[in-house]
Amino acid sequence: MIDNKTKIILVSLLGVKNAGGVERVSYYLKDILERNFSNVKLLERGRPSFGKFSNILWPFLLSLKLYFIKDKIVIANSWNCYLYPADFSIHHGTMKGTIVHVGAGKTAGLIAWMEKLSAKKARKILSVSENCKSELINYYKIDENKIDVLNNFVDETRFYPSTENSCSKDNSASGKKSSAKKITVLFSGALIERKGLSKLKEFSDFLENYNSEYEIELLIASNTSEEYSKFQNKKHTKICSGLGIDQMPDFYRKGDILIFPTLYEGFSMSTLEALASGLCVIGTEFAVTKELESYDFCCKYDFASPEQTAKLCIEMYNKFFDKKEYISKKTVERFGKAEYEKRIVEYINSALKNKNRENAE
Repeated sequence: MIDNKTKIILVSLLGVKNAGGVERVSYYLKDILERNFSNVKLLERGRPSFGKFSNILWPFLLSLKLYFIKDKIVIANSWNCYLYPADFSIHHGTMKGTIVHVGAGKTAGLIAWMEKLSAKKARKILSVSENCKSELINYYKIDENKIDVLNNFVDETRFYPSTENSCSKDNSASGKKSSAKKITVLFSGALIERKGLSKLKEFSDFLENYNSEYEIELLIASNTSEEYSKFQNKKHTKICSGLGIDQMPDFYRKGDILIFPTLYEGFSMSTLEALASGLCVIGTEFAVTKELESYDFCCKYDFASPEQTAKLCIEMYNKFFDKKEYISKKTVERFGKAEYEKRIVEYINSALKNKNRENAE
């Protein structure tokens, strides 16, 4: 641990938790910072709620608060403190990209403007993917020289393959024994249209009457309770709710394949966690990004047909059901926690040296 009077401030509007990608990345990042630096602070929104304006007013208030804190290095999550020139601004995708590919609500345009302003003001931008970097350049006209790609990482100490033989387990959603070969297909995420809700429901409906030598079961991990009714009372689909960060590794170990029909992502944590757990992945171009498309255990697919999705699941299962250790090893080699920690610590140490030099002058 480096003892330094300079505060390392992590700005995460919704704190650190297992609720979403940004919060989960912040959860891990806070742990990394606290193990390497002696003076780490989390800055998040407070208790007063401004209703639908919370995402507008709290970033404004957090920005103002930062101006009154002396001797600090600020690591921000994009627009979470958009008026302050953060030392490092982590961009997990762009709101403009969401608008283009998904459409968005009434405040999306304003948040996109806040996001653009945060990128303009930031001293250094850390983009979670090559696609995100391209969007920052093309949509917001950000100088590419101040953008580095720092991919999200997976914690391999939590997410790793099961030692159980996939062929011998009873992994049906109903829990009943069957003579058919069983394939457990997973989905992890919010049950919203941006994550591919329509395609997921279409696949779930298809499985109810699917006849094959393979029995395909769909397990969904989600806390979006208002959409549970779309998947209830089905023989081949089960929803697992209320899973925290300590329960998710076991969820992934139950599966053989992750499907992710998402319409837009920055760099999917679900994809990385599934891969580190030894699962092959079938996903859209935003689930299987440029960084992943060269791996044969990642299949880029548009989910045009639920029947074709089932065929791909069978094909990928037959190819990789006994290669979980291999998938995990290849994933961790590039996207493991140790390499990410090394790079983020190097960034901060460099910023600390520059700050000390400026103070000395």
